[in-house]
Amino acid sequence: MAVVAGLLGFLLVLWQPRSKVNHFIQQFVRLVELFIFPASLTTGLCALTRLLVGELIPANILAYIIILILLICLFPLIQLVIVPESNTLFRMLFIFVFFASRVPLSMRLYIINYSSSSNSVATWMLLIGFSMLCIYVMREWGYPLPKFRINTTVNYGWLLLLVVVALLELGLSAGSWHVIFTKFELQVASGSIGYILATVIGICLKEEFIFRYLMLFPLFDRRKAFNHSQIILGVLVSSLLFGLWHVQNIPYQGLAATSLQVVSGFTAGVIWSTICLYTGTIWIAVILHCLLDLVGFPEVSSVYAQGVSPFLIQFTVVVGILEIMVSTFLLVNRNQLGAFEETVKYLDS
Repeated sequence: MAVVAGLLGFLLVLWQPRSKVNHFIQQFVRLVELFIFPASLTTGLCALTRLLVGELIPANILAYIIILILLICLFPLIQLVIVPESNTLFRMLFIFVFFASRVPLSMRLYIINYSSSSNSVATWMLLIGFSMLCIYVMREWGYPLPKFRINTTVNYGWLLLLVVVALLELGLSAGSWHVIFTKFELQVASGSIGYILATVIGICLKEEFIFRYLMLFPLFDRRKAFNHSQIILGVLVSSLLFGLWHVQNIPYQGLAATSLQVVSGFTAGVIWSTICLYTGTIWIAVILHCLLDLVGFPEVSSVYAQGVSPFLIQFTVVVGILEIMVSTFLLVNRNQLGAFEETVKYLDS
């Protein structure tokens, strides 16, 4: 199946569609190719390895070798299918689908008797490997890595206001307004170093990497002069995608709680994307994301997994309105456009 998928992808690269319908069909099949090829290749490598080697080599060593071979084999795929793409929408779809295709791969390793988990070495190898491949694609498209230095034209009063409003989400787990106003005691999540690292890298950094880099930078057409509408569009699109990302939690939380989380994800995405584009760096958003996932009131686990309460609805709506209002005030402030323009110029560097 991996061979068939690979040949199909190669033929699609050679095929030059002559109509919009054929072009759409080609792009759709390419998306399918990007998603199924890594899984098919992993399955084939596992089956072949088990057939040839059997139990002669420990399962964990085999898993690491298979992943390395997989990552090497994926390089020609992204060169043929993703890198040549010039359409903004398909660029975002291609790189997102490719990055998401790594999720089921560690489960395929059961074929060689490797027991994978969210904290296994194989899972980390896949996350890091796919991230590096995506960074390569972004560089080929001409987008630089997120910088560490904050834009020189940033007004730190505005930045402080954005950060303070974003941090209001720490109160999501308080359970009631009474607790917020009378028992203001934030707690750091307890757990092993592995749990902390898994949260920071596997959730916070990964999601910011996707939605404040892979799904945000390609929205800027660097062939055109700075356009204020590009900033607003970038904030809205990346935030909407970030909110919809949480739809995957429906099986664990139910429709009502997940719908509320989607709204919260959208409003948080608005202020985090605004901070990213205003400062020119994703790292402030990464830090805020880590704080919100690791610090909270007495209940620091996923508040939406506990069900919907009147307080949770009220708090989500109030904080969401504040996040959108403050972000909007900054985005429409003509005196602050210099910082956003500096970010766009960096993307064109």
